[in-house]
Amino acid sequence: MTKPVLLPEFVQHQAENAWRRLLAHYPEIPLTSKQQKTALVIYEVGPHPNQKTQIELPVGLINWRQDAWRLYFRSSQGRWLLLPDVPASKDPQPLLEAIVQDTSGLFWRQ
Repeated sequence: MTKPVLLPEFVQHQAENAWRRLLAHYPEIPLTSKQQKTALVIYEVGPHPNQKTQIELPVGLINWRQDAWRLYFRSSQGRWLLLPDVPASKDPQPLLEAIVQDTSGLFWRQ
């Protein structure tokens, strides 16, 4: 049985703090996140088109790998792909900002 891969404690706190700062800076954007092993998946929250419930649509992912965060977008086939023009970063904040600002037009596609 293999042990699940988890984030180092410092990296976990760094990601949580960056996420809180992002939410405070963009309170008008309905976002949530979920940690999945070494990744933080970012979701847009909105009303379901046919029901009275909320849905979460995945828009971006940052993943801690080889001592740095990397930014991924969701392809039209639903797979997470590395965004090639954004370098890996020790700080998750610029990658989270890149998702919200979406200069590449890959995160908030409709």
